[in-house]
Amino acid sequence: MRVASVSAAALALVPALARAVPQVVFDINWNLYVLGLNGKDYNAGAMNSWSSGMAFKELSEDGRPSFDTDNVQCWLYQYKNGAYCINADSSKPSDVYILDFASGAWTSIASNTTGTTTPDLNSIKVILDHDTNVFYGLDGANLFMMNMGSDLVPADQRTWSAVSSASFNTEGYSNPTIALASNHIHFIDVPGAAAGEANIFVIHFSYWQPEAQKYGDWQQEAGKTASIWKDDNTWQTEFWYVPDSGDHAYSIDVYTNATTTFDGPTVKDADATYTSSDRALVQLTSSGELYYLDRNATTPAWTQITNPVLSAAQSAASTSSSSTAASKTGSGSASESTQGSGGNNGAMGAFGGASALVTLGAVGLALAAFAL
Repeated sequence: MRVASVSAAALALVPALARAVPQVVFDINWNLYVLGLNGKDYNAGAMNSWSSGMAFKELSEDGRPSFDTDNVQCWLYQYKNGAYCINADSSKPSDVYILDFASGAWTSIASNTTGTTTPDLNSIKVILDHDTNVFYGLDGANLFMMNMGSDLVPADQRTWSAVSSASFNTEGYSNPTIALASNHIHFIDVPGAAAGEANIFVIHFSYWQPEAQKYGDWQQEAGKTASIWKDDNTWQTEFWYVPDSGDHAYSIDVYTNATTTFDGPTVKDADATYTSSDRALVQLTSSGELYYLDRNATTPAWTQITNPVLSAAQSAASTSSSSTAASKTGSGSASESTQGSGGNNGAMGAFGGASALVTLGAVGLALAAFAL
C-alpha cells in the first residue's frame, strides 16, 4: 500500500514540478523564437527556412525564466529589438524578463505588484503599446498600466498603476480577449457585444470610446489575438483574431474597418499560443506542434514546421499525458492538475498560453518515487 500511495503522489506532483507554458515571438527581422520549450529557448529562423529542417539555434540559459506560470505573456519591443515576458517565472512572478534578440541574452527587472492599485499577474491580459512602450492590461473591471521606458532594459524597478475602470460590463469577462492596433486596445467577446464589434480604449488620449466599433460579422467568442507588425517600424493597423473554437482565423484592419476570413488552424486548440510577423501567423499548440499561415500566399494554407526539438517536446507532452492518466488510477491522494487557457500575445501575440509541456526529467522523478 505504501508503494501505491507514494507513486500516485509523485505522479500528481509532476505537473507542479515541471510544467512549462512555451511562447512564440518574432524579432524585427522576422526570425521566430520559441521560448520555454522543454526548458530551453530557440531561434527558429525566418519563414523561408522553416521548411528546410534547419536546426533551431539554442539560446543561452543564463538568466532565463522557467515559463512555469499559467499566464505568461511576451511582447516585442520593436524599436529596440527585444522581447518582454511578464509573469514568466513562478519564483519571481512580478519580474519582467527581457530578451535582447541581438545578443540572445536574458536579463530581468523587478516590478511592484503590491497594494490596491496593482493587478493580479495570474489573471491580467496585456498588450504593449507600440509607440510608448507601455503595458496596458485588464484585470477584472480595471485597466492597469506599466511604463517600460525608452530603453530595452530599464534602469530601475517598474511600477504598475491603475488607469480606470472599464467602460463596459465585465461580469463574467474573466479571461479577456484583447488586441492592439493603431495604439488602440480592442476588447472582443465583451458581454452583450454584437457580432463583429469590439470595445475600444484609445491609449494616447486615455479615453474609452463610447460606442463599440463594427469590424465584420464574426461571432463573439473568447480567443487569441496577435498584432500584425510592419517592416517600417510604424504602429500596427491590423491584428489577428482566432476564436478558441478554431473554426476561422480573422485578420482585422482597423483603418478600413474590415475583416478578412481565413481557414482556422489545422489543430483546434484553445490552449494554443500565437504570434505574427508582417505576413505569417504562427500557432504553437499545447502539445508542442508548430504551424504557420502565410496570408500573402496565393492560396493561404496552414503548414506545419517540423524540427527535432519540436518532436522532443511532443514526446514529452505525450509522456506527461500518460503520467496524468496513470495518476487517475492511483490512490485517492493523487489529484489531476488542470490548466486554463492562456492569454494574448502580440508579436507574440500573441496572446496565448500553451498548456503545460512536462519534461521527461520530471517524469523520471515520479518513476523514481515509484521505485521507493
